Amino acid sequence: MLGSRHPAPLRSHVVLSLAAALALAAGCGGDDDGGGDQEQPDAALDFVDGAVEVCTDFAALDLGALDPIPGQAARQAANPAPPDDNPDAKTLTLQGTAANGQTPDVISIELWDGYGTFEGTDAATGTYEIAGDDTAVSSCGICIYIYSNATLVDGMIVDSEKNYIATGGTLTVDSIELNFTGSASDLTFTEIDQTSVMGSPLEGGCTTGVPSASFAAPIQVE
Repeated sequence: MLGSRHPAPLRSHVVLSLAAALALAAGCGGDDDGGGDQEQPDAALDFVDGAVEVCTDFAALDLGALDPIPGQAARQAANPAPPDDNPDAKTLTLQGTAANGQTPDVISIELWDGYGTFEGTDAATGTYEIAGDDTAVSSCGICIYIYSNATLVDGMIVDSEKNYIATGGTLTVDSIELNFTGSASDLTFTEIDQTSVMGSPLEGGCTTGVPSASFAAPIQVE
C-alpha cells in the first residue's frame, strides 16, 4: 500500500529514548531502540552513552517560508491505484526544494482524484484544511510530503533519510489547468510511521513545518 502511494523508499530510523527526552523541549520525539550499549558517542552532541539520531539532523524544525518554492516542477499522470468508481482518475504533483544542499529536503504537493478530500470526485480548485484522511499516505487526496536528505536522480527521489506527511495547515489551489498554482500556510509535518499499513503519522516522531509557500508551474502531462 505504501509503495503504491509513496515515490521514495521509506527508511525506518529509530530514535533513542535519550534523544526523545532532549527533543521534547524542541518539539521532536522518538522511540527507544535498545541501542544504549553502543560505545561510539555522537560527534556533534558528544553524548558519551550512545549514538543519538536527532530530528534536526533530518529536517529543520521550521523549514521557513518557501515563497515561491525553489526548483518547482509539476506533472500530471494516471492514478496508479484508481478507485473502482473512477478508473480515469489522475494525480497532479508539484515537487520543489525545501532546503538546499547536495542531499536537499524536498517538498511534494500532490492531488489524488478519488481519495481523501476528493473521495468520489476529481481534484478541484479551492481552499482546503489538511486533516483526517489527508494525513495518511494510503488515504490522502491532498498529500503534502517532506523528504529529508533526499537523493535525486534525473529529478526523481530515489532515497531519503526520513519522510514526513502534512498533518495540519491550509492549501489553496488556484489552478490545475495548464498550470498548477496556489499557496499554503501554517503547514505542520510529522514523520511517517513505517509500520503503519495506512502510512499514518508516527506518534512521537520527528516534526517540521513550513509557515508559508507559494507555487506556480506549468503542468507536464505524462
